[in-house]
Amino acid sequence: MIEGMDYFNSSGKRLVLGKELGKGGAARVYCDSSNPNTAIKIFHDHVLQKEQNLTFRLKKLVQLTQVVDFSLKIGAHSRYLGSFPRELVINSSKKVVGYQMERIQSGIELSEIVEGRNIQTAFQSIKIKKKDDKLYNQFISQFLYDPQNTIYNRLVLCRNLALAFSKMYPPKSSDGKNIGVKILNYDIKPQNILVYTIPVSGNLAIVPYILDVDNFTLKTQSKVLSPVSPQITHHYRAPEGPLDEYYDYFSIAVILYQLIFDTHPFTVRGETRFRDGDTAEYYMNNRCFAWGKNRKFLTSQTKNDWRHNNFNFISPQLQTLFIRAFDSEIRTNRPTPSEWFTELKAFIMVNNGKLNTLFKSA
Repeated sequence: MIEGMDYFNSSGKRLVLGKELGKGGAARVYCDSSNPNTAIKIFHDHVLQKEQNLTFRLKKLVQLTQVVDFSLKIGAHSRYLGSFPRELVINSSKKVVGYQMERIQSGIELSEIVEGRNIQTAFQSIKIKKKDDKLYNQFISQFLYDPQNTIYNRLVLCRNLALAFSKMYPPKSSDGKNIGVKILNYDIKPQNILVYTIPVSGNLAIVPYILDVDNFTLKTQSKVLSPVSPQITHHYRAPEGPLDEYYDYFSIAVILYQLIFDTHPFTVRGETRFRDGDTAEYYMNNRCFAWGKNRKFLTSQTKNDWRHNNFNFISPQLQTLFIRAFDSEIRTNRPTPSEWFTELKAFIMVNNGKLNTLFKSA
C-alpha cells in the first residue's frame, strides 16, 4: 500500500482499507472498512512488475465467478469455497493492484489441524495470537487427534474438502456444462487452506476455505495463464510431471490421509530395500506407500504403526482410492475430488454413530 494512494473497486466505489489482517511475500490483506465480511488484498509493487499476467488471471477469475458456482451450501448458508476475487481493486493511477474477497474471521490454517495431536502445543495460534479461549477450546474438542473422539469431525472435514475441490476440478457452469477452462493449483497444502465453523441447526458445520486463488494457473486449449514462478511444496508434490490436474489430485489425497490417519502416507522406513533415504520425499519418489506394492520391503515398525494400521478400518472403496492415488504408476488413475466426496459421504453415512469407535489408538 502506498501512502496517499486511493483505491476503488471495479464498480467505481472508493475503498477504505481497515486494519491489516496479514501479509506475505506477495501481498498484504486488509479489512474492508465498509464491510466486515470482505477483505482487500493489495499486491506488492515488485509482484505486480514480475507477474505480468496477474491482472489477466484476476480478470479471468472474476469472470469465472460469474459463470461457475464456487460456493458451498451449508444449511441456509452459502459461502465461497475459496478466496476468489469478487471485484478487482484499482488504484488512483488506474492500475489493477488487488481484489476484494470474502473475509473469514474465525478460521485457522488446516496445517494446525493436521499437526493437532499434542494438547500442549495444538492450536497455539488461537490461544496465543488470537487469545480466544472459546475458539481454542472448540477446536481442541473438535479436532485434537483422537481416534475415539474426533475422527468423525475429521472425516466430515475431508468430505467437505473433497466437495470444495470437486467444484474446481473441473469448473462447470451453473447448469453443469464444461466451460473449457481448467483450474490448476500445483501447491495444494494445509497452509493454503483455512477451516472455520458456522452454526447450523444447533450444530457447528465444518467449512474449508482455499487460499491464494490468485496463484492458480488457468488453462484452455489455446492459452495458459500461470504465475511466473509457481510454488511447490515437497511433501505434497506428486513424484512426476507434468503439472496438471492429476498432480493436484496427489496433493489432495495426501491431505486426506493425514487428516484421517495422523501421519503422512509416506512416513515409512525401508528394510530389505529402499534404505538409502529417510525422508517422505525419498519414499514418495520410490512409491513406497505404506499400503502399496512395496509394503513388503518396509520395516516391521512401519507395518505395525497403529496410525497406518487404521487403514484396515476404512471402507474397501476408500482403501482403493488411496492405493490409486499413491501406488499407481499411471497418474491418470488418481481419484478425482468427486470420487473422494462420494466415498467419504457413503462411509460417514454407513458408519454414522459409530465412527469414533472404529479406529484404534496407540
